Amino acid sequence: LWLVATQGIRPEEVLGLTFTRKAARELAERFRRRITLLRSRRAEFAALGVNIDHLADDDHGFATPTVSTYNAFASEIFAEHAARIGWDSDSPVITEATAYAIAREVVTACTDPRLGEYDLSLDAVIDAVIRLAAELGEFDVTNDDDVITYARVVAERGELPGKSTLDTEKFRAKLKVVGALEVLLPLARGFVLEKQHRGVVEFSDQVTFARRIIQQFPSVAQSYRDRFKVVILDEYQDTSFSQTSLFSELFGPERVTAVGDPNQSIYGWRGASPANVASFHDDFHVAEGERTHRPLVTSWRNGTAILAAANVILDNRTEQNPLDVDRLNSFPGASR
Repeated sequence: LWLVATQGIRPEEVLGLTFTRKAARELAERFRRRITLLRSRRAEFAALGVNIDHLADDDHGFATPTVSTYNAFASEIFAEHAARIGWDSDSPVITEATAYAIAREVVTACTDPRLGEYDLSLDAVIDAVIRLAAELGEFDVTNDDDVITYARVVAERGELPGKSTLDTEKFRAKLKVVGALEVLLPLARGFVLEKQHRGVVEFSDQVTFARRIIQQFPSVAQSYRDRFKVVILDEYQDTSFSQTSLFSELFGPERVTAVGDPNQSIYGWRGASPANVASFHDDFHVAEGERTHRPLVTSWRNGTAILAAANVILDNRTEQNPLDVDRLNSFPGASR
């Protein structure tokens, strides 16, 4: 709002991204209300020497910020440009059950005798194939030789490189799956190809494919840079490596502000990490002299007892926080 009011940024040049549709709706409504207020007080701004003539009096609702979820924004890029990377733009998003069924067909059709050497159940193999395919996409792994080399090292040493061997059943099960990567890798690639053949995508594919599109087609990336001058990334602590990479490569450091709290990270199972907040400046290649960090320490939604309990939990946790952040304080007049 400050940039719109004082820096000549038009509302439609603002992009806001968050995780849930509900949060996106709320943020869009807050934008709409405040921009309407700015327009109604044009004379007061003029008296202060601030020109907001770039805010039209009646824009019929078109001159408003774009607010979306991270995946919906990635899905828009994919849907509009899917054909460029050999996919159908109308590819529906499949459920976990459907993904399992497709992976099962790929696995049961496998004739590689080495698969039996690892004594893995059919369910374990299918689960490993689905997770491996997702990780290959998440981290944009294109060199299969590196994965195979890693698998062979694990098989020869009987331990994960850089890790001490833990004599536990859970660790041995993980070691077995890692050792089987050489056999599982073609199945994971086959699973991706089968989804493409059927014209379907998984939820996690959307960001992967959007990133691939903007990497391979600079004109697509430029069209989004031309469209959005300001980008706000909400709940940044829950972004994954792939999401961070997409927006770093798409928008760079000049126009992005991220808001996040590593203490509130909840999507680790999707590849998110609270370390993302700590590495923001590095990930977006912000120059040393231009790095800024501003604490927002007032919680406007919690009572004092809730925040006190949360801070006790934080003080007694065992894992190390990758970024030292200030404790949240309740707002003046907050309930108990």
